[in-house]
Amino acid sequence: MQATILRPTCKKKELPEITAPYSPASNGVSEHTNRGFLDLTRCILKHAGMPLAFWAEAMAVSIYVKNQIPHRALENGKLIPFKVLFNCKPAIGHLRVFSCLAYAHVAAETVWKKLDNRARKCDFLGYMETASIWRLYDPTSKRVFTSQAVKFIETSFPNGDSDSTNDGDTPWLVSLSDSTG
Repeated sequence: MQATILRPTCKKKELPEITAPYSPASNGVSEHTNRGFLDLTRCILKHAGMPLAFWAEAMAVSIYVKNQIPHRALENGKLIPFKVLFNCKPAIGHLRVFSCLAYAHVAAETVWKKLDNRARKCDFLGYMETASIWRLYDPTSKRVFTSQAVKFIETSFPNGDSDSTNDGDTPWLVSLSDSTG
């Protein structure tokens, strides 16, 4: 029924292919893409030692990062999706390691006392639309929040086990920038 409704309004080449539900073999390209993102998300969660409840945050980070690097479907791997969309080269200095230790500044408006902490210990969860705002998880209050004033320790993972930390021998965990904040 759907195909008969679409036929009169679409040209022959623009007609979408209708597939049966729960049949991944008939939609190979999107299934392959989804599997790639799920594999990356699984690796991110495993490395960070985060529970599966944070899968959506890890998926968002994996998609965000994938859009910042060259893609083989765009002029044989010479173009970056971000550049195609916004016609400018992406800045990657703000990229951080998922679930690394982060200290978010506590605003003075929250009624500081003389010896209260000026920052709270958090886990980095991702990016907001603006590169200078970060998504963080506070394990004490068990809440996700955003902050602009954050200090990152990208070699420490509060939720990870001992083999999750960067010992200097794993180059894929090295920070992309020397600045930490």
